[in-house]
Amino acid sequence: MLVVSLVALLFIAGCTKKLDLVPTNDVTAETVYSTPEGYRQAIAKVYGAMALIGNGGATGSRDIPQEIYPDEGSSDFLRQLWNFQCVTTDEAVWTYTDRFDPVGLHQFNWTSDHPSVKALYYRSFFQITLANDFIRQASDENLSKRNISGTEVDNIRLFQAEARFLRAFQYWVLMDLFGNPPFVTENDAIGVGLPKQIQRKELFNYIESELKALESILPAPRANEYGRADRGAVWALLSRIYLNAEVYAGAA
Repeated sequence: MLVVSLVALLFIAGCTKKLDLVPTNDVTAETVYSTPEGYRQAIAKVYGAMALIGNGGATGSRDIPQEIYPDEGSSDFLRQLWNFQCVTTDEAVWTYTDRFDPVGLHQFNWTSDHPSVKALYYRSFFQITLANDFIRQASDENLSKRNISGTEVDNIRLFQAEARFLRAFQYWVLMDLFGNPPFVTENDAIGVGLPKQIQRKELFNYIESELKALESILPAPRANEYGRADRGAVWALLSRIYLNAEVYAGAA
């Protein structure tokens, strides 16, 4: 009887407050997005992830795991995109033999297990995840809940439109290089089941519809702060998908 009582006591003690767990990282979404400045910092991350390897300036701050791409310093999105768009053509000649990243791409000899293939795929979806979260956090409901009002609301809504453009850009990369990728938006909960695959033609239609909607939201060319998306960026991406529409959607 004593043994049974002790075991029962251990189970009761072990379950205390286990339903009240919070992330061990104290910088949660409620903290980050509690102020307009937090929103500005968050959209900077959505932009910055295009070129940076992580949040810090030193090694160990990488956004994608080492097992995906061992060389942290070369794991940024723009480098990997350049590898696929240029190293696989006669625009570039790669002569180094001690660097693993473009080797195979230049020789037209790679598989889905190639580090650059995995790195670009993970990078695009990482940036889509960042954009989705920002779009979700910038909803009217969340802005109202956080008592953000006035011109700050207008600024954040513009940030939200820019996040939609950056997401459309990443989906273009996936449509162009991978064909029929998984598809998620701000309406899909993170970590709840696997995302559904979208067909290339449907993804083309989605990207086009997003860009058409953003034409009337984003500022005129060169009217936005330097480095931020504007209507000119929308037109440039529309031109890219239209030029290759026969491949993407089956019709010119």
